[in-house]
Amino acid sequence: MSAGLRLASHLGYLSVDEPLFRESVGSLDPVAHIEFAARLGFHGVLYPWVATRPEEEVARVAAALEKHGMAAGCTAYAPFEVIPQPLWVQSGSGARNELLGHVRRSVAAARQVNSQILVVLLAGDAHSSRTQQRSAVIDNLHYVLDTATTAGLKVAVEPMIAFPDMWLQTTGEALELIAAVNHPEFGLVFDTGHVASMDDPENLARLFEEAYDHVMVLQLADLPGRVEVGGGVLDVGAVLLHAMLENFTGLVELEHLWSQPGVLGETAGLERFRRIEAAALQEAMLREPAMAEAIVRANGRTN
Repeated sequence: MSAGLRLASHLGYLSVDEPLFRESVGSLDPVAHIEFAARLGFHGVLYPWVATRPEEEVARVAAALEKHGMAAGCTAYAPFEVIPQPLWVQSGSGARNELLGHVRRSVAAARQVNSQILVVLLAGDAHSSRTQQRSAVIDNLHYVLDTATTAGLKVAVEPMIAFPDMWLQTTGEALELIAAVNHPEFGLVFDTGHVASMDDPENLARLFEEAYDHVMVLQLADLPGRVEVGGGVLDVGAVLLHAMLENFTGLVELEHLWSQPGVLGETAGLERFRRIEAAALQEAMLREPAMAEAIVRANGRTN
């Protein structure tokens, strides 16, 4: 049992043909994956491309989430193929209208599945001034925040270098942007795989601690290969420990592939993660006796 961590699987973060438990479920039906995640005790699923999915599927996903009392993870602000386009760093009305068109469609889709967070990824332009781009990004973010928050969503920026020419190249740059925008509903997606790729992988936990006050979504992936926690070399357990000690209430999204193929690989990978999660929980309870007492009470134990 985790100390308040709300785990979420994914229904395909790169492609809807690659949900997290594809082999274990034996189907691409998203409802079957929601039911599988529910049996695992997960609290939600990541369904980032909801705005591009058929209405019938979206309705079924929404009903399944409600049935199981599960949450939808963050929603991408635009389709996958749009993300590398430098719309955010352009100040003209044409680019802004295109950007807001994508945002409005994604916000409407997010509301259908009760997703609470719109995630934005900012592609830059190698041929224009960084200062000009910064001004455009901040201005565009305020427009997007007005649109999203009016609909009841928060907005989180996800820094990464997985695409070429991304405007944010480090976690520190993302935190500087959050400070400059200075909006209470604007925060950070902390993705352990992306952060380790951008910054110092040896200091992953310290970076999480420094960013913690702004983290809206925690996404887990190990490196190399963007595999399950424990399938690579990163100390993600220390990140989990801090999240537990801080009583992190956002979704912890397992946004990764598997280090081994097939049903056996998925089963072994999940067990590997659970061992690391359990070790973090044990350490958290040693550091915070009140947490241990609360977990014992929640489980109905008397000794």
